[in-house]
Amino acid sequence: MDERNFFDRLDRVSSWRKRELSELALGMPDTKNELVKHALMRGCVVVCCAHWEGFVRDASKLFVMFLDGQGLGLSQLGRNFVALLKPEGKEREFERAWTEMWRNRP
Repeated sequence: MDERNFFDRLDRVSSWRKRELSELALGMPDTKNELVKHALMRGCVVVCCAHWEGFVRDASKLFVMFLDGQGLGLSQLGRNFVALLKPEGKEREFERAWTEMWRNRP
């Protein structure tokens, strides 16, 4: 996956979520009943958190796919990414890169 494709897909992942949250905010009924207003606002918080969690999950998967497509060696990645990208069949390279990263850490 190249950089342009990554950002296009990232935009698609976020745009429908933004649209749904906007529609939710615009569709909020104008009510004087504070209990109803409070309950609706609490529901909106739950939806916002769910969208944030889903976006982080989807964006993380896309980023890992992007990194995988860059053809980088494990030793060129930070520890946090190496832990995510442990490839099957390359356990020795993984262990060597992981050990070297921890030995050379700042």
